[in-house]
Amino acid sequence: MNFWYLAATVLTIVTIGAHVIGGGPEIHKPVLESELAKDVKAVVSVIWHAITAILVLSAIWMGLAAMGRGSGAVPYIAAQFFAFSGLFMLYGALRLGSPFIFPQVYIFLILGLLAGVGYWRGLQV
Repeated sequence: MNFWYLAATVLTIVTIGAHVIGGGPEIHKPVLESELAKDVKAVVSVIWHAITAILVLSAIWMGLAAMGRGSGAVPYIAAQFFAFSGLFMLYGALRLGSPFIFPQVYIFLILGLLAGVGYWRGLQV
């Protein structure tokens, strides 16, 4: 059992919950209730649910890797998490004046580190 992957899996599942339970009412619902064009709202919904799907698939792949059932996707998952963290930092800095406004910066950074360290540790065995 790779406990780094297991930790990443658990934190990803917690992140899915935060995304759906907290982010839905705070971000997605207000956008849908706004005066934006219907096609813009449709694209926002696709992106919102795509992120949910990415997180679910990442949790599944990380969980399988934790059980020793292949870790080939892990470097890509880690890179994806680092990219998400970087995007939150970039848009926090550019639009809100600080790269550390969004809690997602830290969540995705930690997820990337857990996955990355787990992968590196697996290479050492």
